[in-house]
Amino acid sequence: MRRTSLAGLIAFPGLVCAVGAFLLASSVLRAEDIGPPTGEAETIPPPKAAETQDEAIKLAKEVDLPAIAKANRVVITRFFDGDEVLPEPEEITVGALATLKQIREALIVEKTEPSSGENKYELTFYLDDKPIREIWVYDNGEWGLTLNQGPDWTLGRNQKLADFIQGLFEVAEKPPTSESVGELDLDDENDDAD
Repeated sequence: MRRTSLAGLIAFPGLVCAVGAFLLASSVLRAEDIGPPTGEAETIPPPKAAETQDEAIKLAKEVDLPAIAKANRVVITRFFDGDEVLPEPEEITVGALATLKQIREALIVEKTEPSSGENKYELTFYLDDKPIREIWVYDNGEWGLTLNQGPDWTLGRNQKLADFIQGLFEVAEKPPTSESVGELDLDDENDDAD
């Protein structure tokens, strides 16, 4: 599996995703970048199975999205490139709080008629080193919570979610350039020394 990391905040001018925001990327997110466990992950309740879509939507609003809001990174797995199945799934890790917030805000919960399809993306949200929730996303932006028991109900559909995630993979595939990262000022003469 090919793995890439988008941990920090490097804006790529001119590359605007469907949500109208600049995409962000940076260096590899290592275990030491996350810091020591806070112990807070142990207080997050595990996901619960729901018998109906309405019950699943209620749980998502009351329990699952608040749990996801505590995440400090997300590992995103991509299974398709366009309509083509990838020979090996690809992964990126996102730890930038601004990007995590954009992903969370795109998880709009609404009663949506479930469709059929295959997961294009899986998002595993972590707090410290503990996975707290896993979300599946179809190419059309339909999404839901992945459970080990019971049905994985559709919790919403937002094409901007799928487009934003695809944009993250596109940024991860391109090495940063001086224009995308900005010129580094290493000249001490230009610094204000007061």
